[in-house]
Order: sequence, then C-alpha cells, then structure tokens
Amino acid sequence: MTKLWRRLAAYDWFALGPAVLAFYAADFFLVPVLALLGVRIGFALEGYEFSLRPLLIALLGGAALAAGYWLLPFRTFAARLPNPWRGPWHKGRAKFVFLAIFGTGLAVKVIKVLAGGFSLVLPSPSFIAHPFYSTVGFLDQVNIFAIALAAAFALRPPADDPKEARFWRIASQVAILTEVAYNFPTCTRTAVVIPLLVWIIAEWYLGKRSYKPILAFAVAMWFIFSWGSVCRNPLGLRSYKVLDSSLEVHVEHLPTFVTDNVVGRFNQMRVLDPISRDVVPRRGFAFLENVLVSMGPPRFLWHSKPAINADGHVLGVRLGALAPSDTVTTIGATWVGDWYLAFGIWSVVIGMFLTGGVLRLTYEYFISATLRAATAVGAYAALWVFVLRSVETSLAPAIAGNLKLFIAMFLIALFAREWRRTPKA
Repeated sequence: MTKLWRRLAAYDWFALGPAVLAFYAADFFLVPVLALLGVRIGFALEGYEFSLRPLLIALLGGAALAAGYWLLPFRTFAARLPNPWRGPWHKGRAKFVFLAIFGTGLAVKVIKVLAGGFSLVLPSPSFIAHPFYSTVGFLDQVNIFAIALAAAFALRPPADDPKEARFWRIASQVAILTEVAYNFPTCTRTAVVIPLLVWIIAEWYLGKRSYKPILAFAVAMWFIFSWGSVCRNPLGLRSYKVLDSSLEVHVEHLPTFVTDNVVGRFNQMRVLDPISRDVVPRRGFAFLENVLVSMGPPRFLWHSKPAINADGHVLGVRLGALAPSDTVTTIGATWVGDWYLAFGIWSVVIGMFLTGGVLRLTYEYFISATLRAATAVGAYAALWVFVLRSVETSLAPAIAGNLKLFIAMFLIALFAREWRRTPKA
C-alpha cells in the first residue's frame, strides 16, 4: 500500500495527455454512467436517453487518443526542436514582457466594458460583430500567459535577488486577483477558474508538490460553478427548493443543487449522439481550410474574413440546441465529433491518435526538454488550460487558437531570453 501511495504521489497529474483524457472521460461518460446506475442529476438526466453508437465512438476516440500519447516516440524528437525556453530570461526584459502584456490586458478589459463586451451572459451582438472582436479574444488569451509567467517567477525568480522575488510575488497576486475580480460578476465560470488553475500548475512543477491546493481548488470549483448558475438564472434556486416563495433559504437542499450544477456541466454526449446519427453531413477536411483562414490576417485588416465558427451555429440549429434566430451562440462539435464528421470512424481513430501524439509532443517540449524551466512552465500552464478548454470545441478554433498562442509565446520567449555570446578563442 505504501509503495502504491508513493507511485501515486510521484505521478505527474498535470501531464497534458492524462489531464485531457480525464476531462474527456468526464465530459462524455460521467452522465451516461450515472444514468445507467439510476442516479438522477437534475436537468442533466431529465428524460435522458442515449444510444450505444455514440458511446462506442467516444470510447474509440479516447482509446486512440491514449494510444497516440503513449506510443508515439516524441520524447527524443522534442529535445531536438528549437526551444527558447531552455535558457534563463533577462530579468529586465522579463519585467517588460509582463508589464506590457498585463497592461494591454487591462486596456482590453476597459474596452470590453465600454464596447458592450462585459455582460452577465453574452456580449452585445454589435461587439461580437466588430472587426476587432477576435483580436480582443486573442489578447485575452495572451494575458493568461502573463499571469502564468508571473506565477512561475513568483515561485522561481529569474534572478537570485530578494527584490526580484518580492516583485514577482506581488505581480502574480495582483494579476490573479484582477482576473478573478473582473470575471466574477460576468457569471463566466471558466474565466474565474483559469487564473487559479494556472497558479496550481505552476506550483506543481516549481514549488513543493502538495495535494492540498488541488483539493482546495476542487472544493472551490463546486461553489464557483454553482455561483455561475445562480448568477445566470436565480430562479434555479427555487426549482431546487433552496429558496421558497417567501425568500426563505433551505440549506438542506443546497448540496443537491451544487452537485447537479457541477456534474450536469459534463455532458458532451448530447452533442456526439446526433452527430453519430448523421444529423450533420460529413465535411471531410474542411476544418483544415478554416484553420488556414483563422491563421490569416485579423478581421480588421481582412474585412470579408469568413467566420470559422459559422458551422457551430448550423450545428446547434440542426441538433435542436439553438433557435434559427439565434445568430450569436455556437455549438462546438468536440474533437471526436469533428473527426467523425470528416470521414467517419476511420478519421476518429487516425485523427484522435495523431491528436494524442501532439499532446505528448507539447508536454515533452515544455516540461521534459527544458528540465521544468520557470518560463517553460509558465507557457505550458497557459497552453494547458486552453487545450483542455478546447476539447469541447470544434477542431478549427481549437487548432488555430492554441497555435496562435504558441507562436505568440515563442516570439516573446525569443525576445526575453538571455542570449549569451560564446567568447572568441
């Protein structure tokens, strides 16, 4: 038992492959398994029905993802790739990078408030249709890198100097609290969770490994997700009898409400089920064209740039999840769903296998090949949260979004690292 505990304690729970597989398993199998066990999870299982075909597709996709992650030999390949995160960063340029990105992030927040992008549920349609909308979203992503970088340097400063350590401790605390405080009133649960998760990942690789922060984060998740549900729909408290017509609170019903809101959030089988029944026609490798479109010039330069998530609206309408008049909301096909829409079962197996290989390459590149350098851990933490978040989206925005973030972080690392000249003989 002691040997097993030691192996569990030494296991890297934030390795990208196992983390994605755990999230994937919860997203596709948690609700169906609970339904089979006869457990009722509020709205998630009201009249819940599912067929065997989507379950088998999800299982096959997960197995292919795991096989690609553990079988493809990317450890040696990752060590040979150009990697600006191997060396230390210049302490002055490191501060400049953080302050520039964090300052830009604050400016973006002000712009979102003034332009209608700060909303309880969805930004205003005019803000979403604005040519700068996608650029604002990208800058929000890069801002998370600044938070991750500050967290990494707070745990392992770029210079052995008490003043440096103090600067990065304060910078990380201010950055995280600002992000949480800004997003909390918007009811956006994921945006509140991300900065906290980034710190935990940095602590896992650079600090003393402990499960206490992870457990504390897990408990906080239950309340954050419940708060998001109440914030969006306060009447939900009445349907669970937590709050009655006289506004009296019944605490005994609160655990059921909290559990339903967290567990009910994981149910992507409702998307994969109709996809497996060919409600949406096959589209081959159309997502690759969308990736190329997304990687092109921003919309404020390319005014007629097609929307790569336009299929998400069509998909939502055909699945019955969106009204035809709702032109703002989109539904992601999920990784496995989009691979199925390419060429069916074969593209699921091959596509998810290759996806697993990419996840392994990412982990080896940032963690193993750099010996867990602080800057590499910061970049990895930022990419980690967005990769996990993209599991539920379609392939085009997932690939393009994460690739853009990687390129931005790569260029920043080239600028900020300490370049040491080799002395002449």
